[in-house]
Order: sequence, then structure tokens, then C-alpha cells
Amino acid sequence: MSAPRRNWTYMASAPAHFHNARGFEETRLRGQVRLTSVLLSLALPVLGSSAPRPGATTLEASSSIRPSSVSRGASSSKPGCAVAQEENHVTITCDYAESAASAGQALSRIQVNHAFFSFETHDDNYMQIELTFTNRGTDRISDARDVYVEIDDDAGHNYLRRLLPAVDFRKLVPGQPLKLSMRILSGAFRPSHYTIYLWIPSADPSLKFKPEHNFLLSGAGVADFLTGLNKIAEFAVAPAARKGRSPR
Repeated sequence: MSAPRRNWTYMASAPAHFHNARGFEETRLRGQVRLTSVLLSLALPVLGSSAPRPGATTLEASSSIRPSSVSRGASSSKPGCAVAQEENHVTITCDYAESAASAGQALSRIQVNHAFFSFETHDDNYMQIELTFTNRGTDRISDARDVYVEIDDDAGHNYLRRLLPAVDFRKLVPGQPLKLSMRILSGAFRPSHYTIYLWIPSADPSLKFKPEHNFLLSGAGVADFLTGLNKIAEFAVAPAARKGRSPR
């Protein structure tokens, strides 16, 4: 005995409702996929904009010192100094503004705030030096570095280089300026133009004379990224005035 036909009619109509529901769901999912694709296409250019462009300069590369291109007096600006000269005596007083961040060059945590020099130019004498530093960081300095004062002429000839044992950055309390006073032996200077530097080489003896490992200070016009020296002041020595002949 065969099954009633109405049951087959019902069973045949059931898949039609199933396919309609599934088709609706697929249509809804395809719409969501298209919407997601559109949103991603709009977002990808924005997300990709942070990637470095070909040839872009990185912070590490642009702030490094290149010894092959060393030239004296390569700072972008000069320190603010007042130079007073009376006969053979020179007095230099300098105050340094805070450095402005420049492209590709990180600021040092040690700021030089003030410098004072007093010395004779035509005879051996003791040079009086005062230097004020501030640790702009939040922690104290843990490593020790020797600090030298150096005086060179415009041709790069060195006339004075002395170690300054009184300058120890480990003594700096963060945020508190520290004034250091010292006296060093200085020789005579021939007529020329001179620059006073602070040379702070690496504590590693094998890297001491490699300028790319020197420590640079913060202060407007101080750090010379080409030479690895800190330009503190400039002065000039004029030729000695000729004495007139005494009457006979």
C-alpha cells in the first residue's frame, strides 16, 4: 500500500522553504563581506602611512657623527658669550639656553648652563674656570667619563688640553644645577682666533679617540655633531702693540 500523496507533497515543499531561508542568509553574509571589504580598503592607506618611505632618514642614522666629514666650528649656532679683553687678559662669561630639538638629533640629558674663563694670553699663568651643569634626566649618572678642556685655533691646531678632575657628572642631582670651580695651568697664545671646547671621550680606552663615541652636552650652540666636541666659547688674540722708539 503506497503512502498518501499529500505527505510527499508536504515533503517536497519543505526543501523549498529551507532553500529560501539559506539563500537569505547567504545574501546577508555576502553583504557583510562586501561592507567589510569596503571598510578595509578605506582603512589600509591610513594604516600603511606610518611605514618608512624609501630613503627616509632614521633617528639613529641622522644623529650619528661622521668622522670623515669633520670640520671645526660646525655647530648650527654660537653660544651666548661675552668676551672682555684688557691688554693681555681675557675674561669670558657664557650663559647657554636650552637646546631645541632638531630633526634626527636626540637631546643630551646633561645641560651646560654657565661657563666662566679668566686667563692671560701672553704668558704662562693659571686659568680660572667655572662650569655649571644640570642633569635634566630623572636618574643620577652612573658611569664615569673624563672631561677635558681643549683650546684649538681655526686650523684645528691644539694649544691646550687639560683634564678637569673636578667635573664628575655622577655628582649631579637630577634637576639641581651644580657649579664647579677649578684652576689649570695655561700657556701663552699666539695671535689668532681660538675656540674653547669640552672633550668628553668614551670611557672605553679603545674608543677614546673615536669622535662618534664622545659625549655631547645639551645647550644652544654647544654640541658639534661632526667633531664630537662641545663648543663652549671663542676668543681672539691680537698681535702685541709695537712699542715706539724712545727719543734719544
